[in-house]
Amino acid sequence: KGLALGLFIGCTPTMGVQIALCGVAAFFLRVNIPIALLGTLISNPLTAPILYPLEYRFGVWLVGIPEGSAMAGLSGALANFVRYARPLWAGGFVTAAVVSAAGYFLVKIIAWLVPWLASRKRAS
Repeated sequence: KGLALGLFIGCTPTMGVQIALCGVAAFFLRVNIPIALLGTLISNPLTAPILYPLEYRFGVWLVGIPEGSAMAGLSGALANFVRYARPLWAGGFVTAAVVSAAGYFLVKIIAWLVPWLASRKRAS
């Protein structure tokens, strides 16, 4: 559960506060804190330039880009934030859900497979 939490938070566009956010969430959710913190490293300075643009494109496919009328009255950095944030967060949340679920079930399969293989080796 800790890895799933870390992967989820690591896939959201929260670069810079991921570790703190994950640590607090792991504490309150009573999951493995070190493993949760390790899971956030899915997005790091090497993978973020690949991960975030892919999440943004996926988000554009999901929700589109806000029309100009949605940004009426906004200018400069705030207009750019509104334009890019919605698709990025939408793509990020869906990606985070898929990646965290995959990580959770992969750990469950490995946790079942390792003792099973060990018992077969002893029986041989």
